[in-house]
Amino acid sequence: MATLDKIRSKAGCLVIAIGLAMAAFLAGDLINGGTTLLRARGMNAFYVNGKEVNINDYNARVERVEEQVRARGQNLDEAQTVQLRNQVYNAIVAEKLLQGEADKIGLTVTPAETYQLVQGDNISPVILQNPMFANPETGAFDKVGLLNFLKQINAKDAGATPEEKAQYDKLRTMWSDTEKQVRNYALSEKYNNLIAKAIVANKLEVDEAVKADATIADIAYVEQKITAVSDSLVTVTDNDIKKYYDENLDLMKTEAGAVADLVYANISPNDADFAAAKADVEAARAELLKGDAPALVLQEYSDVPYNDVYLTLADLQGAGISQAALEFVTTAAPGAVSEIMTEGATYSVIKLVGKKNAPESLHVRHIVLAPKGSFEGQVNADSLFTAIQANPSVDNFSAQAAAHSLDRNSSANGGEIGWLSEAMATQYVSEDFAKAIYGARVGVPFRFTSKYGEHIVLVSEAKPNVDKYNIAFMVKTVEASPETQGALYNELSSFLANNKEVADLDTAALNAGYQVLKNQRISASQPMLGYGMPGSREVVRWIMQNKEGAVSPIMETQGQYIIAKVKGKYEAGAMPLESIKDEVKNVVLAEKKTDYLFDQLKKAGYTSLSDFAGKTGGVVDTLNFVKFSTRRLEAVGYQPGINAAAVYAQPGKLTPVKGNGSVYLLNVLSRTQDPNAATPEAKGAEISSGYAGMVRATALQEIMKKAKIEDLRYKFF
Repeated sequence: MATLDKIRSKAGCLVIAIGLAMAAFLAGDLINGGTTLLRARGMNAFYVNGKEVNINDYNARVERVEEQVRARGQNLDEAQTVQLRNQVYNAIVAEKLLQGEADKIGLTVTPAETYQLVQGDNISPVILQNPMFANPETGAFDKVGLLNFLKQINAKDAGATPEEKAQYDKLRTMWSDTEKQVRNYALSEKYNNLIAKAIVANKLEVDEAVKADATIADIAYVEQKITAVSDSLVTVTDNDIKKYYDENLDLMKTEAGAVADLVYANISPNDADFAAAKADVEAARAELLKGDAPALVLQEYSDVPYNDVYLTLADLQGAGISQAALEFVTTAAPGAVSEIMTEGATYSVIKLVGKKNAPESLHVRHIVLAPKGSFEGQVNADSLFTAIQANPSVDNFSAQAAAHSLDRNSSANGGEIGWLSEAMATQYVSEDFAKAIYGARVGVPFRFTSKYGEHIVLVSEAKPNVDKYNIAFMVKTVEASPETQGALYNELSSFLANNKEVADLDTAALNAGYQVLKNQRISASQPMLGYGMPGSREVVRWIMQNKEGAVSPIMETQGQYIIAKVKGKYEAGAMPLESIKDEVKNVVLAEKKTDYLFDQLKKAGYTSLSDFAGKTGGVVDTLNFVKFSTRRLEAVGYQPGINAAAVYAQPGKLTPVKGNGSVYLLNVLSRTQDPNAATPEAKGAEISSGYAGMVRATALQEIMKKAKIEDLRYKFF
């Protein structure tokens, strides 16, 4: 069992009836109103060029990826879960589109190629970059570790418990996903390379690039930002907005979704709730002062349980305990109970249960054996323990672990678990295991029984002693009581009943003292609302499933009661102008301000940079060693106009340049030839390589733009 847990903990990057019978089935379905076929379609999460992906298949793949994340000890919050689900969605879409394109031209990855990519002489980057198969000491890919893993998951399940078999099945599925990733990556490489080789640099652009990039310039300049321009100095008309929108439709594309206004009330505790919570904390403190069992006191009153474990100061700091709490713990005598501490809506009390001076951490090795009688031919635990007691050296223990331990992952390293603090040992196995290893003598093996089996344990080293603290940390966060929530709900219900048909629901809500979020964009890929509204999937689903003008009943998130009004619905493609008019206006406004400053700069006829600097409050600055190909310039960033001026502006003459969010007046101080400039051959190869990189980065995006993708995941939020 421990073997499985250790493997799983590293699985970081592991994600017919025909003829008359069919006719009879279809006929029967038609007689029943097509319910079977409709039900099947109703279970599809999305379509890619007409090919469906069932919600169960999609969720199963998401679950496997989440399992890999959890195996690494990571917990996902709601936003991270949404991101992960979208990553899986995008991966499936990409796979189906890529496979469709490959099928058109007969492009495949053969079984022989797959073997070479998985365990041959041409290991895939998907495998090479997987931390599961990295040497823990060097971080480099460990082919032996990979082969051992494959051997383990492909072994027969004879003698395995049902739980172990289920674990192995899960690991095999994870590996199957990894092999699929390997094939998809290889297929993508083949497809992209095939396209990239069709695009090469021509002689004219190579000659121009060689000439431009052979020039190095030193430039003096003064910058004026568009923040210097008042909004009143430029005018943005509806025609301006429409023109920009029409000319940049590609930038406006989005998935299908909706726009909604949200009226909400925060579910917050009132004074009575604070008083009740404080009374609980006072009662808990009194019981702790009496000496009542801390586990029982915290079980009754605290939001977090009591952990009977000794923690270092670093452990406590890492847990985010306040400075006042740390000062109490480190200065109080065992048995002392703190005063009530308040932080925001949280009350806390600490009892110092115990204090000791003990090793900061221990280096631990173990051998895991199955319980006696588990299978025929198993090693005798008593005999093995006696042999280790007779020779408790690390070398002998390591050899015995390699030969007998069921934890094959640690046995490969002499049974080594590693350095464990008491908190880590508790998490790794149990509180009893932590107490056992910290009660053991260094170099003296002992036996221990856990849910994983029989352990023979050796503490081989100990770090220096530090002070450790056993604390009962009673924490109570004040929450709105059912009575408070009911009163708030009733108030909002009354508001909704009186204003549901009002055209300006948002205005009525503001006048009634409620919060309003206007023009919130909702889509299938974002099954949650922003602005601190976790648990809002039901709200999003309601908005996506209802028509323009609909007003929702009261819905609840993890912190608010919400009423939604659907302002509009839109299909996949360009966002409706009205829904993004403000954003487009801001972009046009910035462009107009840049144009305004540039016109003013050209008309002014400045005769020196210092004159321009004096009139605008700017400073004269310099840029050295500027080439046409320099992507980012110190202090000004990406400004291709300055790059062009470095090559083509007349030296000694003031040149106005329109940039991104700024205008510049500059003077090319000097221009020299780069002695290390690229040859035409090298420059041609560089440009062609750039084209290839662009193709590799954008080919799939272009395919996706033309694909018909219908995302229905919102139905299953």
